[in-house]
Order: sequence, then C-alpha cells, then structure tokens
Amino acid sequence: IDVTMRPLEREGRLIAGQYAANSRPALQVQGTHTFLKMDRAATPWLSFADWEMSLAPDLPWQVLITSSLGQVDVDLSGLIVKNGLISTGLGDIRLITPGEAFEPIYLRSSAGSITVIVPPGSDTQIHVTESAFFKIHTDSNRYAQVEHGIYRTQDAAAASTPIEVYVSGVFGDAYLA
Repeated sequence: IDVTMRPLEREGRLIAGQYAANSRPALQVQGTHTFLKMDRAATPWLSFADWEMSLAPDLPWQVLITSSLGQVDVDLSGLIVKNGLISTGLGDIRLITPGEAFEPIYLRSSAGSITVIVPPGSDTQIHVTESAFFKIHTDSNRYAQVEHGIYRTQDAAAASTPIEVYVSGVFGDAYLA
C-alpha cells in the first residue's frame, strides 16, 4: 500500500499514473498553477493497490500526500514545487528534494522513518524536530549543523535558490542523505 511519485518523462501531459479505485486524486489548474491532492488515506481498506504518479516538470506543483498505512516514495528532483505536505501514519517517507521550491516542504510520520535525499549542488536547509523516539542521522560530509535541529547542505551551487524542508515524527528516525 505505497505511494510513488516522480517527474513525467513524456511531454504534453500534466499527470499520468495509477491509483486505487474510488480514490482518484483531485487535480485543479488555476492559471499557471496546478494543484494535485492525493489522499491515500481515503482508499477503501479492501483496495490494497499501490499508487504510482508522474507529474509534468514544467509547472509549479502544490503537493499534499497522506497515507494512514504504507510507504510514500516521492522523487521531486525534476519538478517545480510551490509547497508540499507529505504525511504517513504507519509508514516510511522517502523524499528526493526538488530543484526549485517556492515555499517549505513538510514531512511527518507517526511511526516510520523519514529519508531526505538532496541532489548534489542543491542549497537545502532541513529543520528536524527530534524527540525521545525520533532521532536524526546525517551525513557529516554533506550537511553542516547550523544550530540545534537545523542542517544545511555544504555542496550548494552559488546561484541555487534555497529549499526549506521541515521533518518531524513520533516513532522512527530521520536520515539526511
């Protein structure tokens, strides 16, 4: 019961993919902005089909993904993102950050690990809220700790726009790769 998202390889389409019956994602286009709301938690319990979505790389996306049970794997590396909220109940989150984001991206898991992968050259600042049962693991060669709970990439390109990511969880670990 997983959700997978990545950039669309074929031009001329906004979105492509497969999803569980009776839980179609809501797509809204307003001017030059496209909004896609995927509520994985709305999938009926008897429908255990995975979701696989691909998005057009030339539009700014506002992404909301929720899943009460299952893993969420989101590759935003080739996309323009307005903002994002990705949340799971019981399940892991794996995010590859976008090349451009206008507002922060929020990641939250009640019981699961969160992995944030930042492509080389991207200027990304990650805010992690640690707790007794939610710890952070970082690659010290790629990230510098700016202050408690805030990590920034060290290999950022000079002309790149900074991306903000907020990570929190209850049970599990956060991995910055």
